[in-house]
Amino acid sequence: MTGVRATLVIPCLNEADGLPGLIERLDTMRNGPGGPWEILFVDDGSTDDTFRLLSDASAAGWLRVVRHPRNRGLGAALRTGFAEARASIVVATDADLTCPFETLPALVKLVEDGADIACGSPWHPASGSAECSWSRTLLSRAASLLYMLAVRRRLYSWTCMCRAYRRSSLERIRFDADGFEAVTEILVTAALDRQDIREVPMKLGVRRAGESKMPMLRTIRGHLALLMRAVGRTNGSARRRSID
Repeated sequence: MTGVRATLVIPCLNEADGLPGLIERLDTMRNGPGGPWEILFVDDGSTDDTFRLLSDASAAGWLRVVRHPRNRGLGAALRTGFAEARASIVVATDADLTCPFETLPALVKLVEDGADIACGSPWHPASGSAECSWSRTLLSRAASLLYMLAVRRRLYSWTCMCRAYRRSSLERIRFDADGFEAVTEILVTAALDRQDIREVPMKLGVRRAGESKMPMLRTIRGHLALLMRAVGRTNGSARRRSID
């Protein structure tokens, strides 16, 4: 896309309470560091005023909105956003502002410097203490440790959505999950494909408006199934390398 450095994909579901502040932040940053940005929202079947607010904002011409008529899940929203993105670098982040926008230019720069994927990494030793709840911290850190062991790739954070992707690398990644575990499935697939993945320390913030949409038990089940598949794929890849 001419004149645009990166596309920022933001999936959202029932985020009307926080959207005015988010849109104001985006309007400030869209031509700033890391940009100019294409701003793309994917409304995943919201039932509140999310789509109306986004449609009103899109009239100014600097952001686009794609809508799912019904809720299909975060993974489906990411697939839609990636397919609709127009730039050669695609960045994904949360709508709840827990991932600081100040990290995004560094992610874009890493991809421009050769990385296939650059990850905002809240569990990197240099990231500092996260502001989120202890339960989210515990679950996310534990999951990341298990994935690091399962895939045999030293990455500190496997579950955070804040990442930049080289489009050509992203197009090689197939991920099937529709739920929150899709974020990790993308990274597992890329790691097993031996893509160049780099991390940027990032302090994870706390949601200021609205509520989390993560279905906890369903997400845990999804991660357990993904972990089992990751172990199988890692062992299979190791056997093929030993034969070769």
